Formats: sequence, C-alpha cells, structure tokens
Amino acid sequence: MKIKKSPSKKLAPLPRQLSDLIKRLETDAESEIPNIVRELDGWSFARGDLFHWVTVLDRFDSILERICNEYNLKEIQTKNFTAETKLVILSIVDLSRILFENCTNRNIYNSSEV
Repeated sequence: MKIKKSPSKKLAPLPRQLSDLIKRLETDAESEIPNIVRELDGWSFARGDLFHWVTVLDRFDSILERICNEYNLKEIQTKNFTAETKLVILSIVDLSRILFENCTNRNIYNSSEV
C-alpha cells in the first residue's frame, strides 16, 4: 500500500549521506538493495523522520507485493526463494527495522498496522 499521509510541517534537511542513500534506494536495481543496506552499517545519525523515506518504503511495498504474488505467499509456499530474492527480503526487513528504531512518525507506514 502506498503511503498517503503527508508531513504536517516542513521537514528538516537530511545529512548528505542519507539523502544520497535514499536516492540510490529509489533508483538502483532491486538486486543492489542488499549492497546499499550493507553500506549503511547501522545508524549513526540523529533521529530522523520517516517522511523522508516514503518513496523508499513505497518501493519496498511494491517489491514485497510482487514477491508475494510470484511465490504465491497467500497460500502455502511451494516454491523456494532464490538466494537473491531472500537477500532482498532480508535487506528490506533489516532497513525497515533500522528506520522504525531511529525515526519519528512511524505510524505513516501502513505495514506497521498489523
């Protein structure tokens, strides 16, 4: 599901390293996501705002939706994940966890409403 909420006020600018990371996660090939997340190596920045990550989170939702459809995950999974698909899923989950731990406005991400 796409994030439909918008920030209530102007967002503070991001550090250059984070804005570059966001651009890469938005545009680089899906197979590059694990490498990009690995480069982040934790969170060494001040607490951020999840609104900065909306396009990345929307892309992650699209990727996860495609994987769910491709592997028929609404039923019992009968097809094993490829190594690349598994790495992408784990990287998405890992980065989502890092963002949830280090950003405000976590409630904007629909996947958190389980």
